[in-house]
Amino acid sequence: MEFILQQGWGMFGLDLEFIKNKFANGVILSPRVYTPDQIARHAQDLRKQGARVIFDPQFYRPHTDRAKLLSFPYWDGLEFDTSAFDNPMASEFCERVIRYQAQNLRVSEGVIPGRYTNSINEDWLVMHHRFAETTAQLGLDIPIYSTIALGPDVIGNEGNLANVLDEVISYPVDGIYFVFRSPDDRFFLNDEGILYNILCAFLSIRLSGKDIIVGYANQQSIFFGAAGVRRIASGNFRNTRQFNPEIFDEQDESVMQRGTWYYHPRSLSDFRVEALKLAFRRGLRDLFGPPCDYCRDLLDAPDPGVVRWSEKEAFRHFLFELGRQWMEFDGLATNDVIGRLRGILVEVRNSLQELRSRGFVLGDRSFEQSLNATEGALEAFVSDRQEDLQRL
Repeated sequence: MEFILQQGWGMFGLDLEFIKNKFANGVILSPRVYTPDQIARHAQDLRKQGARVIFDPQFYRPHTDRAKLLSFPYWDGLEFDTSAFDNPMASEFCERVIRYQAQNLRVSEGVIPGRYTNSINEDWLVMHHRFAETTAQLGLDIPIYSTIALGPDVIGNEGNLANVLDEVISYPVDGIYFVFRSPDDRFFLNDEGILYNILCAFLSIRLSGKDIIVGYANQQSIFFGAAGVRRIASGNFRNTRQFNPEIFDEQDESVMQRGTWYYHPRSLSDFRVEALKLAFRRGLRDLFGPPCDYCRDLLDAPDPGVVRWSEKEAFRHFLFELGRQWMEFDGLATNDVIGRLRGILVEVRNSLQELRSRGFVLGDRSFEQSLNATEGALEAFVSDRQEDLQRL
């Protein structure tokens, strides 16, 4: 198992701290929020700490006007046009992206650019196959991952998803960097059919001998461990924990909703710090924790409302706890991972029930909304694919 940091804005210090303390195994660098010079310096710093350095080209919206994305050298002299961006232009672009990663950043794994789609068509299939073939011909001595970025109409339709899988399983790559957009941009998936489809897709990819990195992961993503996933990546802001291709277009980010939230691992939920203030006053302290170093000041205080627990600590607390939860599966056989996940579901249900029974309002970031769907998808997947799971 490996826990990777999905880089968001303002994460340089967090990245190095987590790598130094072995709370994370590597970092996926983001050209969306940093310049080429910043990325290059940070990659060097990370390598010195022994981190896995990965670069996401973030080709999800090729028509983007976002200046930072277009400032990277592999775009020089090229402009995306659907009708013209074919062989050899597509091959040239892909080669530039991969060589930039290997030569400029000296990455641990190379990530092939991938375009987001909410419908599968021939142009998308041809482009991604060409990207994979072009990269294979470079003969690099690092693992190579194809980016697959899918929308809700694809992951929600078994036939559409099967069409993608038929292609990507045959790519001459070592793994898949998989990101997906949830229906209505919900933070947690609450459709057990879609969860079931994703679990089956991940199992098929793993059985083909390919690795998977699930990008933009959140606490629900730990259940992908049931399908043999061994690497997830998550970050600080919610836009690094939930994939939305629209953030790769030029936009005013000053409207980003901010707030300080406490991640409650026992219930897989996020609660506002203000809610903890009244809960502690009412004698519900025992329902929270145990504290980690990043939340100890908050949870050990008589009144959390007077503690200066910043967004910085909240981000570190979330990522530390998510990484801890994920790494508890390290070294376990798949059936044992499934057993642990079933135990987590029981703990989450009990925790949520006790919080509610004692008058704590769960709020709109509670895992309660997705608990039944997650459990239903997991049990259906295990029942239907038991023989295949034995092959992992």
